[in-house]
Amino acid sequence: MHLDDVFLMDIVKPGKKVICRIDINSPLSIDGEILDVTRFREHKDTIRYFIGNNNGLVLLAHQGRPGKKDFTSLNKHAEILREILNYDVKFVPDVIGERAINAIKNMRPGDVILLDNVRLVDDEYVVKSIEEHAKSKIVKYLHKFFDYFVLDGFSVAHRQHASVVGFTTVLPSAMGKLMEKEIRGLSWVSAKDVARVVILGGAKVKDAVKYVDLFVKTKRVEKIMLTGLTAFIFHVVSGLNVPARIKEEIARDYEKYISKIRELIKTGLIEFPEDYAIDMDGRKEIHINESAKIKTAPKDIGQRTVEKYINVSKDYDVIIMRGPAGLIEEEGFDIGTKKLLSNLIDVGKRIVVCGGHLISVLKDLNIPETKYYKSTAGGAALEFIANGTLPGIEALKISKKIFEKK
Repeated sequence: MHLDDVFLMDIVKPGKKVICRIDINSPLSIDGEILDVTRFREHKDTIRYFIGNNNGLVLLAHQGRPGKKDFTSLNKHAEILREILNYDVKFVPDVIGERAINAIKNMRPGDVILLDNVRLVDDEYVVKSIEEHAKSKIVKYLHKFFDYFVLDGFSVAHRQHASVVGFTTVLPSAMGKLMEKEIRGLSWVSAKDVARVVILGGAKVKDAVKYVDLFVKTKRVEKIMLTGLTAFIFHVVSGLNVPARIKEEIARDYEKYISKIRELIKTGLIEFPEDYAIDMDGRKEIHINESAKIKTAPKDIGQRTVEKYINVSKDYDVIIMRGPAGLIEEEGFDIGTKKLLSNLIDVGKRIVVCGGHLISVLKDLNIPETKYYKSTAGGAALEFIANGTLPGIEALKISKKIFEKK
């Protein structure tokens, strides 16, 4: 995409009120403590800009989804923002009610307010058109108090949700510094003449099916190498010889994805592991020729797979990696992820790492950030690479067309 198609932050005049969508959704511990503050730090420049511009700033963000364990209030998020910014960030335990409205009305230039979890508003995460979201509750109740909307949450820009796209038709809307940084960093990666491979890991089979299907349809990658639990599920569906009980469990637990997985396997784009690491009183690597011995789902890939994927990657311009290759939180099963990352860096190609889990591993390995491009986003980064745009970006384009002549 061309940045000329959207407003950037320099349209925001000093002293005006700004409502800004960020993404500080983070992994939480069992007792609700925030485990990683990477996304908080990435928004620092945008927030600091508005403080220096003497704007009254209201931040919108979410944490988790209703019904999930990580769906919480944002009071602790406000505390972390205060520490990172070394600035008073007022938390309001409300989104569109009287407390939120009063806080916004009374804010002064230079004030920063974080409202509570936007997903407390029931129509926030309903997928609707940009125009329909302009009538959503969060937009309807809040937009009249602001002069500008800024989208800085690149990692949520693939969601066509109210707080992401809804303000863009009713307020002049600009791209924040993090959004701009991500787009500049990933635009070259998404160029049509670049040869790309992607390594997809993690345990979310639903996401794996979605993104494999996306890359197949858009023809934006040459190979898709699978790791993590998703690799094993796809592999078993492809015919890997495992005990009948495991086949039955996978057929039952992932029934609605089986047909699509079979279809994707037939494309010939998918590469499978050569070996898996299982837990047999510790780490044990089993070659796929011995897969009938696997009694439970593997917890990592093995050394042969690392070597295979490194060799495949050497022939391409860009290597994109999203999701860990194993259970990195368990001792002995972070080896595949660490070896894969360290060896990929040594290949000397352009490495794009998507999402926080892998970034934390790279930090543990003390690999300099100059050796790779890190994106704060997982799914949004993959969708941008595949499609060259995102719903949030398209909404900003619409806003410029509406307001640039006003």
